[in-house]
Amino acid sequence: MVGRRGAVLLLEQTYGELRLVVFHRGRERDLHVWTGEKHDPAVLSSVLGADPERIAGLLAHDGTSAEVLAALEQVLGVPEQTGPLLAGADPASVDGLTHERARGVRVSITAAARGEYDPTDGTKLSHRLSRWERERPPAYRLANAGSAAAQVALAVVAGTRADGDWASWPGFLTAMFGIGAVGSLWSTRPPPAWPRSP
Repeated sequence: MVGRRGAVLLLEQTYGELRLVVFHRGRERDLHVWTGEKHDPAVLSSVLGADPERIAGLLAHDGTSAEVLAALEQVLGVPEQTGPLLAGADPASVDGLTHERARGVRVSITAAARGEYDPTDGTKLSHRLSRWERERPPAYRLANAGSAAAQVALAVVAGTRADGDWASWPGFLTAMFGIGAVGSLWSTRPPPAWPRSP
């Protein structure tokens, strides 16, 4: 997976010939084989949001497969583990390569809820919030209790101003604060005891 728009690049090497297949939004969009011939960079550059001139130079590269892979790493950010894998190396012997076992839908949903896909050293706020929601430490539960109380108070104030007109802005705010209070109260519960997946 590369680029800002979630493109998938499939690299294949057969009989010394390197092929690049570009997938985007579930469809095959382009195919390129390095033969030194001129190739239209429009599809790949638009899918990746990259500079067309750099992509054109990459696609016209007439070096060996190893040199093309080095250019792919530099221009497209293709992982350095790609070269050994294309050369037939055992995945277990490639440094920096991790194997993720296949999961069924139920196990995947449970793992996502547990946050098993979060980086262990993630410092982004979204990762911290996900971890706090999983573990629900006392301070997090207390903060949610305070948030629920504040939202209930705001819902009451907005409700008195709605004066029975629930289609008005005060009525809308009453509903939003009420829903927010329910969500905050939900997060004041003790952390769930997830069943371990097989």
